[in-house]
Amino acid sequence: MSLEALKSVLAGLVLILALFQGLEMAQIRGKIPTLFPAKRQTLRRWHRGGGVLALTLLIVIGLLCIFGEGTHLYSSRLWLHAIAGSLAILALLVKVVITYGARRLLRVNDVLGGLVGLLVLIAFLASVVGYYLF
Repeated sequence: MSLEALKSVLAGLVLILALFQGLEMAQIRGKIPTLFPAKRQTLRRWHRGGGVLALTLLIVIGLLCIFGEGTHLYSSRLWLHAIAGSLAILALLVKVVITYGARRLLRVNDVLGGLVGLLVLIAFLASVVGYYLF
């Protein structure tokens, strides 16, 4: 498997994971009907574990991009991809720190979670979809 294919598969997994993360939290908050047949506490554990997995995958993808591709002058589409991916990693790191260490700031996590999902989608659309369309 080529490096580009590996990064594309991992990015697709992160996008699917981000979708499930959003649905889990929406169910926990009672904003959508029951999709997952699990208790709220179980969904919270899944959400935390999924967040750590997403962060790990994003860091791996970032490292593959940096060390596998090197640094070159890229098109604006790939700069958008790099910036959105970097900001997604940063926002997810802050979200994990708040969840595990600064619980008094938990109300910020909903906004950060939505931001992470949006940034992952932007990075995905700017890069992975770009390989197939351009």
